[in-house]
Amino acid sequence: MRRWVMLAVAVIPLAAEVDRQKVSQIVEKMEALQRVSISPDIDFKLYDPFRRVAPLIEKAQPVKKAKLPRPVPKLTAVMNDRALIDGRWVRVGDRVGGYRLVALSSAGVWIAKGDKRRFLPLLKRHGLLKIKDGEP
Repeated sequence: MRRWVMLAVAVIPLAAEVDRQKVSQIVEKMEALQRVSISPDIDFKLYDPFRRVAPLIEKAQPVKKAKLPRPVPKLTAVMNDRALIDGRWVRVGDRVGGYRLVALSSAGVWIAKGDKRRFLPLLKRHGLLKIKDGEP
């Protein structure tokens, strides 16, 4: 045990000397770095990490959203001078879903969009409304 203690006592000053040398080297390097200055003539664009992809970004086209066709309005009912289209009662001349109501008939309605005209037939749903004639 005495040997180990003697060895430790002998090695500690040597280790401290090595540490002093390392510390002095580090201090010298830091002082050297402080003396270095960056020239204002350096073009920092050379260091741009995105410089190589810039032409690709400029060439890229914006993503166009696909235009979905508007659904054709659905005629549910015709009563007197009004029509129930897409859950809304409209008269001749009113607009529904980009279309204008042009004419009414008992079989359906005519709608127009620009120069195009379209006939919407009356949807027939059997069993929704039962009308009985005569006595119950």
